[in-house]
Amino acid sequence: MKLLIHPAVESPRLKKIQLAAGEMDVCNVNSPADAQREIANADAFFGKITPDLLTAAQQLQWVQSPTASLEHYLFPELIEHPCQLSNMRG
Repeated sequence: MKLLIHPAVESPRLKKIQLAAGEMDVCNVNSPADAQREIANADAFFGKITPDLLTAAQQLQWVQSPTASLEHYLFPELIEHPCQLSNMRG
């Protein structure tokens, strides 16, 4: 399994995520081009997903929003996508 984080999180936070992820591959990228490439085989995504990223995702099962509020996060393709969407707690 693979988790893509975009935009990248800082090193101390990344280390905590990697520890919790166990065997899961954690990919932490800053550039949109890297995110576009890495999401193709990602199972999970954390960050601000875009329609272009969602289109490039071939096996995405879960999207985690980095915010509690979703009204500015949703777009039609994400609403229709079969992946699970979760958000942060306020």
